[in-house]
Amino acid sequence: MSSAFPETLRALRAERSTQSACSHCASRCSSWSGWVLWLFFALITVSLASQSGQITNQDAPVITSPDGGRLAALHAQSGQLVRQGDLLFEIVGENDWRQRIRAPADGQLQFLSSIAPGVNIQGGAIIGVVLPADTPRYTVAALFPPATLSRIQPDMRARVYIDDGSGLRLSYLPATVVQVAPDTNREQIRVLLALDTPTPQPPHTALRYGQPVQVVVAVEQVSPLVLALRAAGQLIEAQ
Repeated sequence: MSSAFPETLRALRAERSTQSACSHCASRCSSWSGWVLWLFFALITVSLASQSGQITNQDAPVITSPDGGRLAALHAQSGQLVRQGDLLFEIVGENDWRQRIRAPADGQLQFLSSIAPGVNIQGGAIIGVVLPADTPRYTVAALFPPATLSRIQPDMRARVYIDDGSGLRLSYLPATVVQVAPDTNREQIRVLLALDTPTPQPPHTALRYGQPVQVVVAVEQVSPLVLALRAAGQLIEAQ
């Protein structure tokens, strides 16, 4: 029995070592299989960000000065309720010709920027809009690089980040792409989006026409392997 006991201990140690090696191998195999599954089957959302964007309202009548000139008198303030035909401001053009700009419809007046008597207004430029007084329905217009024309399609989902002046994207409004078209004037792509909730809700009750935004459109979902192959192809083309 004295000789059998050491042999038994050696056998137990060998078995334990084999089990440990097998366990380590199984752990590594499990880890590798997890990475392989992630590489082939995980989905990563590929998004495109706009170069610029703003809150709009497709149904709101716009206010323009056909000929432009110097703003001589201001008869209404941004945010004020106006009636169709109300005198909004007076502009003095060439040869001291005075233009009287009136409200095109009933609603809430909103200027696109701060204006005051004495400023010059370009002819045809949009100065402001008249939003429906009850529930203004906002949309979003954004500009993207020309190369995105074939990648952004109607019905794609997007996020609209409100620019609060801090440069931080703290909150967003969900939206859907409804129209994509070239903007020949700017050599960019103009994308129109509909907000999921077209009327302002907290914390976005202060939305205003012309407010700057950034739009991020989710264009596709692909596996990490596809992204890696694309990156490799771009590196090869660059050489």
